[in-house]
Amino acid sequence: RERPDAIVCTHFLPVEALYPIRGRGRLDVPLFVVITDFTAHPLWAYPHVDRYFVASETVAGELAGHGVPPDRIEVSGIPVDPRFALVNGSQAVRARFGFSQERPLVLVMGGGGGVGPMAELAERLAALAAEPQVVVLCGTNVRLKLQLEALSATTGGRVSAMSFTPHVDLLLEAADLVVSKAGGLTCAEALVKHTPMVVYRPTPGQEVGNARYLEAGGAAVHADSLETVAATVQRWLEDPQALQRVRDNATRLARPSAAEDIATRVLESVRRERGDSEGAA
Repeated sequence: RERPDAIVCTHFLPVEALYPIRGRGRLDVPLFVVITDFTAHPLWAYPHVDRYFVASETVAGELAGHGVPPDRIEVSGIPVDPRFALVNGSQAVRARFGFSQERPLVLVMGGGGGVGPMAELAERLAALAAEPQVVVLCGTNVRLKLQLEALSATTGGRVSAMSFTPHVDLLLEAADLVVSKAGGLTCAEALVKHTPMVVYRPTPGQEVGNARYLEAGGAAVHADSLETVAATVQRWLEDPQALQRVRDNATRLARPSAAEDIATRVLESVRRERGDSEGAA
């Protein structure tokens, strides 16, 4: 109905609906797929896709192993909002939000719903010898925000709670490290901001794959217990050189221009298609 010049899918379900139409010749525009995790499960692999854009060479190998021709796979990185690539300065961001400039800052995220034992995690982190300020993004979880506000009063203000916010990019820049789940976009955003990650209890499936990729690259630690989270955070905050090494590894893995690169490739394909059509006419 929309008569698009190209179609870009960032989830496997629309690909499943579209590839048979493309195969029967009823969809005469390029079909692209962007995999937004650092792993590729078999449900991504379909025929009649013109090009796959993937996060890494590792994902490209996995996808090829599922039967996708390698010449249809391009390593682009995972696209994130371009504002994550902007440098605002940690001190400026901390001043904007009223955070301390002297004490380390740990950002805790549990997705848009603020899921997981976030209050207990915040309490553990606030009690560390490094005395960090702990900023928790509660998303839409009103009950969690109320819990954390009560906790703030008993921890001398070391814990701060924030509702759903459009400023994750700024908060990642202000933080010394982030404790989070392992959604593909969250991981990619943290890499672009060069923020070390402690991945807490990743969901089985692609989140575990994301955690493994970041940990293998030295940009994160996978922790399945509150004790491991607290120990990792304390170790990093006590050893600035170790924390900087993790930050450097995140910088190496980051693909800040992925969104622009993918858009450019799609538009180039559209122009070629139009040129071929005009030439044939």
